[in-house]
Formats: sequence, C-alpha cells, structure tokens
Amino acid sequence: MQKQYKTKVSQKILEYIQENSERGFNASEIYAYLTKEEIQVNLATIYRNLDKLAENKLITKFKASSSDSVMYRYAGNRRCQEHLHMQCRVCGRIYHLEGDFMNEIAVYLRDKFGFELECEASSLGGICKDCISRSALN
Repeated sequence: MQKQYKTKVSQKILEYIQENSERGFNASEIYAYLTKEEIQVNLATIYRNLDKLAENKLITKFKASSSDSVMYRYAGNRRCQEHLHMQCRVCGRIYHLEGDFMNEIAVYLRDKFGFELECEASSLGGICKDCISRSALN
C-alpha cells in the first residue's frame, strides 16, 4: 500500500468535503474554494486527491443527474453501496435513502426487469422541500 501524505492541499480538500458533507460537489468547486483560500493548485492535483479519497471509500464518485459531469459526495462511514440517493437540482443537497425498503426496491427491479441495482453511484434528481418552499415565496 502506498504511503499517504498529508499536504496542505489534501487537508484543505478534506476540509471542503466535510463542510459540504450534505451536498454533491465537483472538482471545479474545490478549485474555486482553494483559490479563495489563496492555495495555488491545479485541477489535476485535485482530481488525483479525489481519486484517492474515492479509492478509500471516503467519497463516492458519480455522474450528475442533471448533466454528464462527474460529481462526488461524502460517504463517511455510511454504506452507500446499500442504498439509493436523492440530490436536489437546486441546492445540491444529498439525501441517503436508508431503510428496509431498499431491499424491496432491489428485488422488484431484479424480478421485473432483470436489473441489478448498483446503489453507490446512483442518484435520483429532483427538488427538495426547502428549495420548493423558497421558490413558492418568490
């Protein structure tokens, strides 16, 4: 196993991920955050760090529901491979759909369509109740 180095960049990336643990994010957002923090870094370094974090299962890499861009979400100690996720198209917040019903969904999809569900990188798109409320006020 390769030795893990704790650089200022990797620590700041972890800080960003933890501060944004309830929403999806992409490498460009981390780049903007690091630039604002006056840390000089290139996107390749950010992607390398994100790849390492994904390998270590600290974050999950997935395709955005609203585009073809690659997104990431904090996994922490959750078992994201066992449940689906919902992501708000407006604010980016991630909801983990944990519960006994997940097995029922997986069995239904397997029986009805012959489809094996891969939960870890899956995300249902929609609008959360907070964003709906905010749009109703305007």
